[in-house]
Amino acid sequence: MVKDNTKKDIGLDEETVNDMVELVSTVKMLEGYMNDQVIKDISVIISSMGKLINAASSTDLIDIMERAVQDPDLDKALINPGKTGLVEILKGMNDKDVQRGMVIMIELLRAVGKASKECAE
Repeated sequence: MVKDNTKKDIGLDEETVNDMVELVSTVKMLEGYMNDQVIKDISVIISSMGKLINAASSTDLIDIMERAVQDPDLDKALINPGKTGLVEILKGMNDKDVQRGMVIMIELLRAVGKASKECAE
């Protein structure tokens, strides 16, 4: 039997064909990697993430964090953070927004500490 080595035009550009070959290679690699233990570990991770997402979404924390990370002043500080010393920190403590944020962070830390103590028992 003679093999036909001529190229056939299937209507796909070279980049798409290369992407498809890469995808098939990735699937083959994952296929060799997957076993029962890996699947079990992934399901435990996804389950844990689901619990965390469910808990976080049932509070105002997500909305607060979303608004906070969209604040233009935060963008400016991320681009050019400048220097902060003890005096600037103490001045910041007079700001009502800083005080409110500190209370939230302290309560979050308290809740994490309490939860870690309960897990250890």
